[in-house]
Amino acid sequence: MNWFKIAQNRPVVTFDFDGTLTRQMPEKDDTMDSGHLWVDSMEPNYKNMAKLIEEAKNNDVYIVTARQTKYEQSNIGIYNTTSDTSTGVYDFLQAYGLLPYVKDVIFAGDRSANADKGTILKELGSIRHYDDNDDHLEEARYVGIEGVKVPEMDFDDHNDYEQNIQQYEDEYKRLKGDELV
Repeated sequence: MNWFKIAQNRPVVTFDFDGTLTRQMPEKDDTMDSGHLWVDSMEPNYKNMAKLIEEAKNNDVYIVTARQTKYEQSNIGIYNTTSDTSTGVYDFLQAYGLLPYVKDVIFAGDRSANADKGTILKELGSIRHYDDNDDHLEEARYVGIEGVKVPEMDFDDHNDYEQNIQQYEDEYKRLKGDELV
């Protein structure tokens, strides 16, 4: 029996962190035809945060990130949203009130190089995994776990982008007010 399943009493659903609970931001780059280059940030992806809260009502939710613990910075109490991706996962979860909905954070980067996300998800007993990375989704599907592709934000102009973000933020705030069952 592996240690992940000892305390498991509800179905397990897993979420990636970077690019899933955080979002990519458009950055002006005159060399690109579209006018935007999408870069990683620590800005919240409210749409997926709302999905995490929904999933937590009936499932144990874990964050499974490719990050390594040794690179995490603990900035609890001084968190700010910038494009600096060195802010810790726990800091982000605390800043946005997601800690009560998350059972644990698994740093896949701490495992051996041979341990892919699919192996970790299987050990957790995950039934569904949300991720922006096609390779990680393929690893999940290979071991029989439903992989849910997190769509990239691809809006035509900045106004459309901001309007959609506001819609997702409103939904997240509405759900966050709900109590866990």
